[in-house]
Amino acid sequence: MDISVVIPVYNRANELRMSLQSLARQTISPERFEVIIADDGSAEDIEGVLKDFPKLQSVYTHQPDEGFRVAAARNLGADRATGDIIVYSDNGMLFKSNTLEKHFSRHQNENENFVALGNMYAAGWGIDADRALEILEGNNPDDAITIMKAENMNDGRGYMFEKFGTEVDTWYIPWQALWGGHFSVNAAFVRKHNVRWNETFVFWGGEDNEYGIQLCNVGARLCFCEDIEVVHYPTPGSKVITAADDEFRKNYDRVKNHIFSLHPTRPVETWFEIGGGANDAEKRAELFVQKGWLDD
Repeated sequence: MDISVVIPVYNRANELRMSLQSLARQTISPERFEVIIADDGSAEDIEGVLKDFPKLQSVYTHQPDEGFRVAAARNLGADRATGDIIVYSDNGMLFKSNTLEKHFSRHQNENENFVALGNMYAAGWGIDADRALEILEGNNPDDAITIMKAENMNDGRGYMFEKFGTEVDTWYIPWQALWGGHFSVNAAFVRKHNVRWNETFVFWGGEDNEYGIQLCNVGARLCFCEDIEVVHYPTPGSKVITAADDEFRKNYDRVKNHIFSLHPTRPVETWFEIGGGANDAEKRAELFVQKGWLDD
């Protein structure tokens, strides 16, 4: 098997159906990839959705509903993966028709430590969810992405890539760019170095950044691949969370504290102090002077 696509799911069967529809339209043969659904205790009939896609090689794995355990679900899926490449993708991510072909091609031309960060349209801050839904409900993912490009409904990390470059491994805190929504790794590389999702993350957020820290610690090379394209289907009626929300700030602090407890290193501490500004050399220098740290 060339590729294993691991999708963690908690209910939202309709969005899973759309994700699978986009996978059924891939330009590579369905014999070359498998789709592993890692169910985090859904009440909806998730396994039944897979039966509607007989041409896809699908695997269903399930864990009981014991709260938010997406990290454990991803491990559950990864443990069943037989592909040379593991593509992690969120439920509700719709694949452009050549997405898997692009993942495979990039990994074929790179060393085993390569990590491909996918280009996720309509994902991130400030997205007009109503407009995104309007576009997606009238177009297939390929055409929707073309429209979203024209309307600048781009990846929410775009400002970081513009400022710091797409060769993310050169950043001071490269793992800031690893979002769990869509990326791929070499299966043999992560297994050799025992890189696994940390299952102590039982609250929203941070488990993807922490997975990125693990990757960077064993020499992974993270790269934003603009041509590996997916589009996020916003759940209708879902709350739009912003950095100004008290709930978000409280959870963000909890995430940072937890990551710092797991990785008490200078780069993580710098991120802990100034967030994304840690990748900005001037802001970082100011912090180092303030703390009396030596420039590393």
